[in-house]
Amino acid sequence: MSDTTKKVAYIGVFAFAMTLIGNVIGVGFSTGREVMTYFGNFGKAGIGGIFLSFGLCCLFAPIAYSTARNMDKYSFDWVITPLGWKPLRIFNLIFTLVGLSSSVSAMIAGAGSILNALFNVPYLLASSLVALLCLLTVVMSLKRFSDLMGLMVPVMVVLAISICLVCAISPVTTEGGWDVVSSDNKLIGVWWTSALVYFGVNVGPIIQLVTPMSKSIRDKKTARLGALVCALALIAVAVCAMLAIVFNYPICFDQDLPTVTMGFYKAPIAGILYGAVALMAIYSTCTAFLFIFKSAFESMPVLKKDDKRIIMALVILVAACFGVSFIGYANFVDKVWAVLGYFGYIGIAGIIFNYFYYKKHPKNRETAVDHPELAPTADGAEKES
Repeated sequence: MSDTTKKVAYIGVFAFAMTLIGNVIGVGFSTGREVMTYFGNFGKAGIGGIFLSFGLCCLFAPIAYSTARNMDKYSFDWVITPLGWKPLRIFNLIFTLVGLSSSVSAMIAGAGSILNALFNVPYLLASSLVALLCLLTVVMSLKRFSDLMGLMVPVMVVLAISICLVCAISPVTTEGGWDVVSSDNKLIGVWWTSALVYFGVNVGPIIQLVTPMSKSIRDKKTARLGALVCALALIAVAVCAMLAIVFNYPICFDQDLPTVTMGFYKAPIAGILYGAVALMAIYSTCTAFLFIFKSAFESMPVLKKDDKRIIMALVILVAACFGVSFIGYANFVDKVWAVLGYFGYIGIAGIIFNYFYYKKHPKNRETAVDHPELAPTADGAEKES
């Protein structure tokens, strides 16, 4: 093993999976708003949508890892652009950062709403504190952040599943059930198109987070196992949340925070605990998105990998997102994210092309994960095919 290899702080399967989960379970997911909009409103068919959407999302985690390693490029705008064609790469970079900005704004808005509902903290103060905490966290190394997610996300997942199961098994209303759910959002259509829209909007952040992490993931097995653990956990949380929403639908259908509201109806402590889950989810996802921004900023020549300039750019970004957050996060979930889901297929098509092309034509033979026979031997010579 070379000295360079010894210095790599590898991210293990568990930490990788927890980081992916923390990247997906944001304010809309944790509060049940996304689960209700994209799955719960379709009744029993929505369960199929959950498996379809999250199965596809997590399939792209090892694809992103393999593509980044074979391209030897660790910025997401490269891996989602066929052959790194510059005009399209710049468009993808700008479009993706704008989309992520809307997500960060939604996280800040959701945090303000939750803290205001739970503890009567003024919205302005609550959202400001969350924005500041996320900004301070992003100065950590990615390895430390993944370790933090390994501690926090399991607690978040267990609490979410437990509270939702209690509310599903013992609903707080007798008027819920499969026959009362409905959807009038014309942007998402029927259950399977809704699942594909949700996949389109969520696969982007997964690709964008995995790409810079790829240097710290040991091998394909780690990436695949981590993605599998992530998929199983997300499906479990989403199914439990959906069942709770369906059987408590009259209470949930018009709420910005369905699962939090349902928890309060069940018992004040349940509402507070689920509010804590939502805040942890907001913190983890918002910070993960800021790491993606940091990675993108580091690749921009105008910032010249200057730490002070990059931090200043992040401060300006968070301040701008804070301003946009006053739109209200429910509008982001139901409308803005549905539109972004359709546009997400541009990047999906790009990474599929790059995956197969660079699988056959790896740029960096030492890290060619799909062609280990091309890697150098111990004496520096290439192995024979």
